[in-house]
Amino acid sequence: MSDTLDHHPHTAGPQTLTLPLGECQDAAQVGGKAINLARMIQAGFRVPGGFVVTTAAFRMARGTGEVLPDPLAREVIARYRAMGSPPVAVRSSATAEDMAHASMAGQYETFLNIQGEEMLLETIQRCWASLDTPRTRAYLKQHDIDPQAVAMAVVVQHLVPAEVAGVLFTVNPRSGNLSQMLIEASWGLGEMVVSGEVQPDTLTVDRGNGRVIEAHIAQKTVHLLPGASEIQPVPEADRHRPCLTARHVAELWELGRAVHAHYGGPQDLEWAISQGQVYLLQSRAITTVQGIEREMRERQETANRLRQWRGEGRGPWVQHNLGETLPQPTPLTWSILDHFNSGGGGFGTLYRMVGFDPGPEVGTHGFLDLIAGRIYMDLARAPEMFEAEFPFAYDPEVVRDDPNAGQAPPTVPTGTMRDRARAGRRMATVNARLAELSENFDQRYSNEIVPAFAAWCGEEKRLDLAGLGNAELLGRWDVRRAKVLDDFAPQSLLPSFIAGDLLNKFQAFLAERFWDDDAATLAMELSAGGPPDNTVLADHDLFEVAHDRMTVEDWVAKHGHRGSGEFDLAQPRWRERPRDVLRLAQPLKAGDDPLARHHRKAQADREQAAKRRAELPPSQRSAFDRHINALHRYLRFREDGKSDLMLGYDLLRDAALEIGRRLDIGQDIFLLTQNEMRHAMGTGYAPLTLIDSRRSQRDAQVRITLPNLVDDDAIKRLENPTTGDATPLPHATEADDHSEGWRGFAISPGRGHGPAAVLARPEDGGDLSPGYMLVCRSTDPSWTPLFVNAAGVVLERGGSLSH
Repeated sequence: MSDTLDHHPHTAGPQTLTLPLGECQDAAQVGGKAINLARMIQAGFRVPGGFVVTTAAFRMARGTGEVLPDPLAREVIARYRAMGSPPVAVRSSATAEDMAHASMAGQYETFLNIQGEEMLLETIQRCWASLDTPRTRAYLKQHDIDPQAVAMAVVVQHLVPAEVAGVLFTVNPRSGNLSQMLIEASWGLGEMVVSGEVQPDTLTVDRGNGRVIEAHIAQKTVHLLPGASEIQPVPEADRHRPCLTARHVAELWELGRAVHAHYGGPQDLEWAISQGQVYLLQSRAITTVQGIEREMRERQETANRLRQWRGEGRGPWVQHNLGETLPQPTPLTWSILDHFNSGGGGFGTLYRMVGFDPGPEVGTHGFLDLIAGRIYMDLARAPEMFEAEFPFAYDPEVVRDDPNAGQAPPTVPTGTMRDRARAGRRMATVNARLAELSENFDQRYSNEIVPAFAAWCGEEKRLDLAGLGNAELLGRWDVRRAKVLDDFAPQSLLPSFIAGDLLNKFQAFLAERFWDDDAATLAMELSAGGPPDNTVLADHDLFEVAHDRMTVEDWVAKHGHRGSGEFDLAQPRWRERPRDVLRLAQPLKAGDDPLARHHRKAQADREQAAKRRAELPPSQRSAFDRHINALHRYLRFREDGKSDLMLGYDLLRDAALEIGRRLDIGQDIFLLTQNEMRHAMGTGYAPLTLIDSRRSQRDAQVRITLPNLVDDDAIKRLENPTTGDATPLPHATEADDHSEGWRGFAISPGRGHGPAAVLARPEDGGDLSPGYMLVCRSTDPSWTPLFVNAAGVVLERGGSLSH
């Protein structure tokens, strides 16, 4: 039965300042949380009783300008005294809360252990104040809710003196399993669990029969006791002891089933246990249930597809470094890059330019696959990029542990001695071809290829796409795609390909002569003293913008064809968002000029190279010089080639946006493949249902965490998650059962410490003080302004070769 105040029923008018909790009926008057609590009381659930300070009281206080008008204060105190002036929980209850599409969970304030009239009145004011904070404003904007239309009521309830409390999800939000419940519990009041202050006991329960499927008993170090003002340590004897009995679990299971049935859908419950009684403190809809269902369907479909591929002799798969710049490519981007990365596309052209001969399988299907929206390399097909039936394979265990191994040629022999001899001759031809190209391709690229391409891009940029007919517009798309990806892209990547070969040869040279050093690290240090690349120059110009020595317009004219996440056509270029250029420049105000930093670093590297050169016998110094000079000429193209390629990407984005405008779908054009886009232009109608499905699919894919290597075991875990994915970060490996962190790969030597700046986009950096640790998923050139003042960088993925 419910535990409510005695009261005399009456009709609540628009100026009613307080109401008994059990009588609340109008969400506009008492807010979403109070309505939910009232409904649970009325349904007979054991809910602590109390009263509500209505939205009319909130508006009266705002209207009079008084902090808490006297008539309201007197009425609140009267209600509180009628309860017996006990310790209470004071909860915000806004009119935009606990709705079907926006729960507002955690956005507003809740206060526990409130006792005394003065403290109660002060706490009500603090609940009102939580209506206008940066986090609530952001949440309301995200859900298209007008902040001015939101009002705040306040719930005052008896505080349950809980020995144990926690939360219960009537579907499992960790695994997405709809046939399971999840219970989290700890000692004392439930605030410790809700706020994340303590690691709770976690129980996975079968929704059908209440059986505990899995139990993780945590080390519960602190708790908040009823009546206490501060967190206190848990007695040693209770820290590792389960805080729930079998009877408690059974009662919580029954409560979860009853509440789920009452609301007709998945619920997130807060509960407390006091003197053997289970109390329901709160229940809200799990607004992500559709996302959970979509995620489970995506997991199953992905697992089925992978099993089919395995039956065809494909896989396993390792994450490819292209995923660093394209973490989740949109369908339009992937439909052109999928072909580009095949033996028959531009990447295959690059391989043939240096002497390889991709086989027919990769010529048609390529060697990269999308798995749950991420780019993976098929270890079975990738060797064929070198030649058909290439007699070497990748070792899955090696690439599982080393993110760089998948980017190098395979090393496990598979063919006959004759096959390997043939492959050896092929590699010798490639080495000779790369050596030949390295003599002058940098000059030809800079003096002939890039100027011609830039001139063509300029002509295309001046073309009025809006004036073209549909067939002509599609024709320009085809021309641009072919020119950019089939023709220019292989040439823009070739200097970087040559640089990689030169670096490997220099590394081998150093390994034979400097035995006490790590050859890979030493090679990078000694060869880094070359001229600045386009990214450094763009950052220098951004530094000038930050100090008002260059206008944003001039910066955009030089670098506006680039952007954050620029390898996806869906991402806007800086020319489309000039205001964000100022935000991007902001971190450079307090730092050094990136160009000056480069020159200092280059000078130090040249001095280090001179010192190491002097340690060599005179007969070997000229070879050392040739290695260094060649790398100085070519290393900059690792960044410059990307910048040049983005001139063409800019044209492709223009054409796609014009097609999206004509189909009246705008940016959603990027959710269609190239063929789907062409078909929609032919009919004049965009497939809106397909676009919606793609959007929900991509949302589901983001929720799926995949390991670095997808093998048969990973496919099983993908299909049958229990308490979550096994690998939170693609390259992370668990240190031990007692660790509180993850071990990663060192990309660059050194140590750094500072406050963590966790960013999703580089323009969100704002005015960060120097000395922070930048934490982000991956980086591209748009992140480099943030490197200037960073003490270190922590990335979710990537290896030393790619950074």
